[in-house]
Amino acid sequence: MKTLSALLIGWGLAACAAASADTKDVVATFLDDRAAAVARIRLDAVDQAGALGEAEPLATMYRPWLDALRKAGARELYVVVTLDTMPAIRYSIPSSPPFALAPLEDGADAKAIGEILCGGVEKGGPAAWTTCASIRGAVLAGDDATLERAKAMKPSPRPDLAEALAAAGDAPIALAAATPEDLRRAIDEQVIALPEELGGEPASLVSRGLKWVSASFRPGAPAPIRVLVQAAGADDAAKLLAVGGKGVDLMRGSSAVAAFVTGFGAMADALAPRVEDDRIVIELSANAAVGWVRAVVDPVLESRDRRECMQNLKYIGLAMHNYLSKHKSFPPAYTTDPHGKPLLSWRVMMLPYLEANDLYKEFHLDEPWDSPHNKALIPRMPKIFACPSTRRAALPPGKTIYQRPVGGTIGVDPTKGMTIKDVTDGTSVTIMVLEAPTDQAVEWTRPADWDAPATVDPKALLTRHLGGAQSVFMDGAGRFLRDTIKPETLRFLLTPTGGELIPSNDY
Repeated sequence: MKTLSALLIGWGLAACAAASADTKDVVATFLDDRAAAVARIRLDAVDQAGALGEAEPLATMYRPWLDALRKAGARELYVVVTLDTMPAIRYSIPSSPPFALAPLEDGADAKAIGEILCGGVEKGGPAAWTTCASIRGAVLAGDDATLERAKAMKPSPRPDLAEALAAAGDAPIALAAATPEDLRRAIDEQVIALPEELGGEPASLVSRGLKWVSASFRPGAPAPIRVLVQAAGADDAAKLLAVGGKGVDLMRGSSAVAAFVTGFGAMADALAPRVEDDRIVIELSANAAVGWVRAVVDPVLESRDRRECMQNLKYIGLAMHNYLSKHKSFPPAYTTDPHGKPLLSWRVMMLPYLEANDLYKEFHLDEPWDSPHNKALIPRMPKIFACPSTRRAALPPGKTIYQRPVGGTIGVDPTKGMTIKDVTDGTSVTIMVLEAPTDQAVEWTRPADWDAPATVDPKALLTRHLGGAQSVFMDGAGRFLRDTIKPETLRFLLTPTGGELIPSNDY
């Protein structure tokens, strides 16, 4: 749910314009009794650099995609989360992704809008919906199950969601959330009280006392972010505020929150919620909004970077196997001259298998990586060897963190290429290439890799991304290695012939 929520809010932080009554009527026909949240995204200001202020980093990433939607005639984009898309409802696995709606107005090109929405990352979007169709005055993007539900849907007004959106007024970006009746009943039937850590109030405080939540974002305003929590009455509003305060205090002491949100304590202090009659109101100044926007934007950017980074490693893994098919072994970590002197990295040997044969032909293969001729080729490092993440310090041009684990402590001789038979532990449990720490980056042509120490600290090694680092295993499969992995499990994964048994749920 965290990823889905980050994407939902992230998309909501990417554009601007005003909703007409007709548009609201069209969208209302898709908000049935299973809808839980809807983001209203407006497109007119997307093409203006800097227009989104605190959300500009995310806007920059998706502006071409959103601008293409605008040019195709879409004036607004809505993203809807339903009970069917919430992991907690379906054994932590959503049955359908959140769906998107682009209401059709005069002059809109429904076909072009559908192609953009279903074009995925190739079109510059945040995700790829698999099915796009024009239905009831809008282009719907989702999956086959979502489309079938939409076709059979009987309009059933959701005044709670309508009120939450209306409370955002003419804000260019808005998010509305309300608990569907099915979920309210489930809470009433299955939950007696909230946890003691949150005050132990009756669960009905959440199921019935909380009506809806509205959030709006107005770039450039003195208080860019405004959140309203509508309660059933003034007493419920005060109780909900107390529960929220206890929840924030718990989060302050959470190591998981600290790992994902830098400076959470100071950000929480900036919330300063207040009760106004039957509502809780939170208004964030421009300075405070920056921190909260970054808390949303950074995970979205990191998710994109992790996806691109994993794609790089998968291509490298495929190239390794193509090399194996031709040479009957994986490449050694580096080549040597007749006297055993290291010359060039395995990354250079991969060039013919990474659609970079022309660059490969320019290398003097009998010279070391830092010979005058070969050294001049370092700045031309293929993009596939560059992790795109900006979470850590930017790497100098020509340097990479994609490295092979080598060394005597894990039984890997960098001068010898292994065959499949040599990997006696199994290719699916042996790391082939990993992301070394940023401060251990090397020139991509240099015969240098990650020399495994006697004791491996996952927290020190797996640092490139939030919560861990990417890798590709000897079978060519890409896997994210979390920094919470047990040190002994990580060591087992590094050794190709250690003889250890590793349960799949250990990593």
